[in-house]
Amino acid sequence: ILSGGESTVTIKDTAGREWSISATVGSLKRVRELTDADPLGAMDGSLAAQVIADPILLIDILYAFVLDQAEAAGVSQAAFYEAFAGDVILEAQTAFLEELADFSPHPKDREALRTVLNSIESVMDQARATRDAKIESGELERALLAAVSPPATSGGPSTSSPASQASSPTD
Repeated sequence: ILSGGESTVTIKDTAGREWSISATVGSLKRVRELTDADPLGAMDGSLAAQVIADPILLIDILYAFVLDQAEAAGVSQAAFYEAFAGDVILEAQTAFLEELADFSPHPKDREALRTVLNSIESVMDQARATRDAKIESGELERALLAAVSPPATSGGPSTSSPASQASSPTD
């Protein structure tokens, strides 16, 4: 019976190039060797949280996955990195995390990882909603203004400087 780990996802970069991502022992070993990421940290959600928070780490990982393809196509690491921005990063992130979930050998582990991924996405949606509410209410703008405004002195205008005494001519 074959299940899990046999899928391949395709991502497209901003240059229109397509890259096949397949989570295998070999590709995950390459990720471990070429990046600071532990691809098996996915089971507790730590890797998912890292790649959601750090798109550079995500692209590091993706490059490790597609290294052979990039070399065969004559695409340098720098050119690969330059071809990821905006929505392409989000699409690559989603594809990578789904592929990683499919790699898990046991169906219960795949299900658990998908639950973790859904939870992370839910938390990120809540954080975005909180940020948006702060922007819409003006709370964020007030906080920024308070941070850059000089501190107010208490008691109104300063009276600490001595009053100027005009010299009067003496007779």
